[in-house]
Amino acid sequence: MLDFQKKFFLGVGVGVLLLLVAGLVLGFYSLSTMREVVTDQFNKQQLVLAEQASRQIETDLKIIFQELAVLNQSPTVQYLEPISWANRVQVTLDVVRELGVVEIGRVSRDGSAAFSVTRDRQVRLNREAVGPLKEAFLWASDPGQRGKIKITKDLAVPGVAGNHPIIGLSLPTYLEATNLAHPSAKQDFAGTLFGVVDLEQLVARVVKNIRSGRTGYAWVIDQEGRFLFHPLPEFIGQNAFTVREQKGALVSFDQINRLQKDQMLRGEQGTSWYFSGWHGSEKGKIKKLIAYSPLRLEIGGDRLRGSVAVAAPVSEVDEAIHAVYIRQFLMQGVIIFAILLGGVLLLSFSWQYARTLQKEVTEKTRDWRESEERYRKLVENAQDLIFSVDREGKLLSLNRFGVQFLDGQLFQLNFSGPGKGREAEPTAVEYQGQSIFNYFNPEEPFDPRTLAQIWDSGRPKALEHPVRIGPQECWLSTQ
Repeated sequence: MLDFQKKFFLGVGVGVLLLLVAGLVLGFYSLSTMREVVTDQFNKQQLVLAEQASRQIETDLKIIFQELAVLNQSPTVQYLEPISWANRVQVTLDVVRELGVVEIGRVSRDGSAAFSVTRDRQVRLNREAVGPLKEAFLWASDPGQRGKIKITKDLAVPGVAGNHPIIGLSLPTYLEATNLAHPSAKQDFAGTLFGVVDLEQLVARVVKNIRSGRTGYAWVIDQEGRFLFHPLPEFIGQNAFTVREQKGALVSFDQINRLQKDQMLRGEQGTSWYFSGWHGSEKGKIKKLIAYSPLRLEIGGDRLRGSVAVAAPVSEVDEAIHAVYIRQFLMQGVIIFAILLGGVLLLSFSWQYARTLQKEVTEKTRDWRESEERYRKLVENAQDLIFSVDREGKLLSLNRFGVQFLDGQLFQLNFSGPGKGREAEPTAVEYQGQSIFNYFNPEEPFDPRTLAQIWDSGRPKALEHPVRIGPQECWLSTQ
């Protein structure tokens, strides 16, 4: 019984332990799966932000081009009318100033002088058209460029930070509009119209307020891999492949450099991750999630390329699912507690049942032994011959009266039993194994054949037969 209890309790304990282990494994697996799903969703949301930003930047550049194209159709600008050209330019400049346009002007018909209005409303007259302005003029003087636009990069403009990427947009100007002062259009080449754009201001207007999670941000590179915008001002205008390492972070930037070279600068869109050496004020090896979208602009035969990226540390995902983690662990804790409680209760009930069962067995055994003892005393003290034999008639047991009967003591004889010649009183043990037919005449009704019938039928039988003990003969009624 005790061995069974040990095995049962051991089995229950192992079962509870296996349930706990299975619960923990499933919990960690579900949390890992959840983290992957949330990370993927988080990066897809970043991709949406990058796509929206790149489309907005393209739209703003198109607006600038369209406003310049409309301005280029104005007769006051085509003919450089002394009284009104600057006012007309100022009207357009007021529209596109917030888009990063810092200056709009005209180069004269012979390419010798430039006239412009700056974003702080300064009118600049008869300055020499040199450098990029001269190059754009020479390009525009080709009749084949009529209706097109030329993008000139890396301009330097007074009043604009030196690290800000500056581009020029130049359009060939022809005398094709009319007004009261010029009733007929001569269609002659009249120089160029140009606009100067601070790309950092144009891009920052769109991306500087982008937040992915709590601390994620956006940055933009051009087709040469230079930062058009970055939250760190010192990065703007710098080479994105080298400036990170110059910051002194002891982290390999191979992953982000490969992304920039093989994906972003090739105009591809997607999501990935990379390691950085910092994030805000935090230092060290920080894993970041990144989503990127290409920046494409085809305007008037020329084009502008780049890529918008939105990046955030992986810890943003951990924070986003922290509440889910806590809720999941609480649920697991409740389940584990329930399993433990159930196991304890089961063990308690099982132990109680086992003790009750053991107590009942003990009591039944004691009652059986007491009953057996009473029966034994009853049989032993009975004034009847009570015995048991096997199939062959050999005595198995014999009560005290039977011993005295077979020994002849009841007849005051002491010569027939196995104790003959001894002073000690014979016992039942001395008769065990002897054949009952040594005392019962086998030719009487109680014979071996009758005994075999009783064994085969299993039914009791009453017999009356004589028995001779020594010289004494008596009749017995045997059941």
